[in-house]
Amino acid sequence: MPKTALARKKALQPVGFRTQPIIIDGRGHLIGRLAATVAKTILQGHNVVIVRCESLNISGSFYRNKLKYLEFLRKRCNINPSRGPFHFRAPSKIFTRIVRGMVPHKTERGKQALVRLRAFEGIPTPYDKKKRMVVPSALRTLRLKPRRRFTELGRLSSEVGWQYQTVVATLEKKRKIKAKHYYLRQRNLKKLKTDATKNLASKPQVAKHLAVLQHAQDQIIIQRLKQCTAQLYVENAPLTKISSTSIKHDDIDITNNDNNNNNRDLDTLI
Repeated sequence: MPKTALARKKALQPVGFRTQPIIIDGRGHLIGRLAATVAKTILQGHNVVIVRCESLNISGSFYRNKLKYLEFLRKRCNINPSRGPFHFRAPSKIFTRIVRGMVPHKTERGKQALVRLRAFEGIPTPYDKKKRMVVPSALRTLRLKPRRRFTELGRLSSEVGWQYQTVVATLEKKRKIKAKHYYLRQRNLKKLKTDATKNLASKPQVAKHLAVLQHAQDQIIIQRLKQCTAQLYVENAPLTKISSTSIKHDDIDITNNDNNNNNRDLDTLI
């Protein structure tokens, strides 16, 4: 078995599955429902990337969820706390641990499934220009009632020891500004292209060039049709002789069959 994670990933990549990862935007998803879907997906052999883990949601009030997590932090080994259990503060690590609890992580199959999972705070550079998906069955707006309380994972993590909430927020602001400029530029280019195509035929100089190009294109099509017809004539020329002889033989066979049928009818009458 290969030792490195990348080598294991390449060695155990199932045949017929997509090598490109499924990128899921974690904003507005309930953490447990999303983790269940991701666990099933990575066990099937797909690569999954979760971005914006700080925007994941947990049902229930913030105070209640904070008390539950503080109680979880107190669980440790009395003899030697360095043995574990280990408590993560970063939102991506918290989500990865939740997925690990839904996967048989002590078997080789579960280990390889966890290799196919990656989680990030914010949207790092390789994934900010790629298409992101959502999981409708895990969206908070579709699963919780409108007035129910919920907790944002980024706020909970910052309250229990995560120190990079402001850093991620500033990076996200910069990313959104770049994305907005890119969207506006693409929209303007699309509008200019549509306007240019509409006004193209109205200009006389452009109309002349278009007429010349259309004539040249028609001539090329005519030449290709002539070549195709000549080639078909050459290929089908010997076949016509064979078909004529075959028709004569068929006529003979048909007449013979008719005579045989008439003889059979006479025999039956006798």
